[in-house]
This record gives sequence, structure tokens and C-alpha cells, in this order.
Amino acid sequence: MVARVTTVMGWCLCMALCQVKGSYIPADMNRTIQNLLDHYKIPDRERFNGHPIFPRGPSSGDLQAEMIYMSAVLQTYDQLLNQMLQQLPTATPTSASTSTSTSTSLRAQLSYLLKKITALRTQYYRKHEELLKKLQPLGNVQLTSTVVQSKALWELIKVYQEASSLPDRLELRRRRRRQAQVKGHRRA
Repeated sequence: MVARVTTVMGWCLCMALCQVKGSYIPADMNRTIQNLLDHYKIPDRERFNGHPIFPRGPSSGDLQAEMIYMSAVLQTYDQLLNQMLQQLPTATPTSASTSTSTSTSLRAQLSYLLKKITALRTQYYRKHEELLKKLQPLGNVQLTSTVVQSKALWELIKVYQEASSLPDRLELRRRRRRQAQVKGHRRA
């Protein structure tokens, strides 16, 4: 009886730890965010208006699409935190000491969050960042230019062929993976 209880408790503890593992936010980071929220106050009516700044990403189960989306979100947070740092007043000798210390504290907290975001981006999203950098010029294509229009029509055949073959290659890769799994199960 005691062995069963110990086993069940062990499994519960293991499951609880596994659930927490993937979604850990350091206590310092959580505290920093709460302190910054106290400074950047807005009414709850505006905060919870049903229009989030970053809506949920693609939920199709495509991990690559989710990683690319999250990379773009983290890049936006990087820009946002840098903008917030630039908007802070700079310390001057004539300014009051309380506003200077508040500004210094806010600067340190924003810098801490920026450092955490940058570390996360470089550790897990480097490949996706490179893809996003390649995608950015596509948003700047001059759609009204006749030169661009002509060149785009010229390249359309090649682009269309490549775009239409990608799903087939992806399906072929999935099929090979499934076949390899089936062969592996038969051998075991």
C-alpha cells in the first residue's frame, strides 16, 4: 500500500515538473514586468478590450510556422523595448533626484527585459530570424513601378513552379518519415 502511494506521488511530482519545465518564467523577470506595469498604467478597459497586440499565432500544428511567428513577435518586442528605453528621460544635473532614480530604475528594468528577449532570440530563433530578414524586403516591393511589374511577370513562371512543388516535397518527406517509422516498428 505504501509503495503504491509512493509511486503515485512520484508520478504526480514528475508530471507536475514536466508541465512546468516548458513554461518557466524567472521570478526576477516576472517581478520586473509587474514593476513596469505599475509604471506604464492604462485602464483595464483598454488593456482587456479584446484586441491583443500580439494575437495567437498559427494554430495549425505546424511547428515551423509557429516558430517563425514567435520569432517575429520577439523581434517586435525587441523594437518595442528599445523604443521604450529611448523615450525615458535622460538624467540631467538639474532634474530632481527622485525622477532621476525612477528613470534609472526603469531603464535598468527595461534593459533587463531586453537582454532576456535577446538571449531567447539568439538561443532558439536564430534560423527563423534569418528567414524574417529575407522576408522584410518583400514588404517594400514597389507595386506601382512598371519595371517591378514587368520583372515580376518574368519571374512568375519560376516562382509558381517552385511554390506548387513545395507541398508535394513536404508530403513526400512526411510519407518517407511514416514509412521509416513503420519499418522501425516491424524490426522491433
